[in-house]
Amino acid sequence: MKSEIHAEREFAELFVITMEECAELIQILSKIQRFGLDQNNSEHLKQELGDVYFMITTFMAKGLISEEEMWECSLKKGEKLKIFSDLFKDSSEDL
Repeated sequence: MKSEIHAEREFAELFVITMEECAELIQILSKIQRFGLDQNNSEHLKQELGDVYFMITTFMAKGLISEEEMWECSLKKGEKLKIFSDLFKDSSEDL
């Protein structure tokens, strides 16, 4: 069994890497907002989205959130966006 200190360090590393990956995603989104979505930026965006997705799945693998909890939270966010965002207002897209 892992010691409490080891677990804290492991989670701290997970949190820091996840923050870094989210920052990289923010950076490419900002670049696209400023300069447009060309082929290079599109590939970079895919990579950063994949990196963040991997970190999210790592949270699940480490038992910090279950797949079911993640799905429930995702659905709640979708419902909020239906109310507070124009992303899905005039769309038949189901969240």
